[in-house]
Amino acid sequence: MQATGEIIAILKHVTPQDLVITVVSGGGSALLCWPYEVNCDELTRLTAMLMKNGATIQEINTVRKHLSEIQGGQFARMAYPATVIGLIFSDVPGDDMAMVASGPTMLDLTTAKDAKRIIDRYELIKTCQLPNCNLIETPKDPIYFRNVTNVLVVGNSVALDAMKKEGEQRGYRVKLYSNALTGEARDVGKMLAGLPKAGEMVIAGGETTVTVHGKGKGGRNQELALGALPFVGDDVLVASLASDGIDNTPVAGAIADAVTTAAAKRARLDASAYLAKNDAYTFFKKAGAQIETGITGANVSDLMIAVRSSS
Repeated sequence: MQATGEIIAILKHVTPQDLVITVVSGGGSALLCWPYEVNCDELTRLTAMLMKNGATIQEINTVRKHLSEIQGGQFARMAYPATVIGLIFSDVPGDDMAMVASGPTMLDLTTAKDAKRIIDRYELIKTCQLPNCNLIETPKDPIYFRNVTNVLVVGNSVALDAMKKEGEQRGYRVKLYSNALTGEARDVGKMLAGLPKAGEMVIAGGETTVTVHGKGKGGRNQELALGALPFVGDDVLVASLASDGIDNTPVAGAIADAVTTAAAKRARLDASAYLAKNDAYTFFKKAGAQIETGITGANVSDLMIAVRSSS
């Protein structure tokens, strides 16, 4: 909040002769924080509850926009009438720039009514024990965005292009399934396991969700791989990883294949039991099938791959 306050103080003094350059990246929804009529602890609880209940990133950031005085185009309103260049590093499925970091420099097409419907759907006021939740409408006047140019610098499609080239170099027929893949992680894993034909590599990018029922440890990528494991057989590999190297844990993701299945059998690990506890991290740690990259310093959403051998 201190850093955000300093940004707001700078924007208060810009003139039509000024050029404001801002880098907008994944994580900005949390880092650029100036809540509207709630405190930071309350905003944190609301966000955590949305994630726990399996809300999509679009739903989460819609609520965030209408509980913020700097996101959802509010940054652009503050910077008016200066010229603004927004350099967007997208971590959002489909590279929807208005959702990256909750769109501080973008004209917001969602409304306070949209946010209220999401809050009601997930019963956030009751669950988070808040007396109320007043929402702010984001600026809709096009004049505030007349001098704003947003540029998509990098996104999920860049990573998928590189994956496609690498797969082809390794002799696979590569198919792009989606660059905006969503859904319950375990169900997406099962679906991906059944997609590739012999000699095919299916690639995808996006952001799945996990509805938390247990008290285990993990992230959506590891849960996706655990959901895929019973369906990979002897000739399919499914892997999913967070491009920033952090799947809600110190690891990026996990691999589901025959090697993992054999390791789990030797260690007497029951995949369904670990899935019920949302404890994919412990399962893959014991099975030796985690993907550990370290922090990559870049977030372009999640990356998924399903491969079937040619024979």
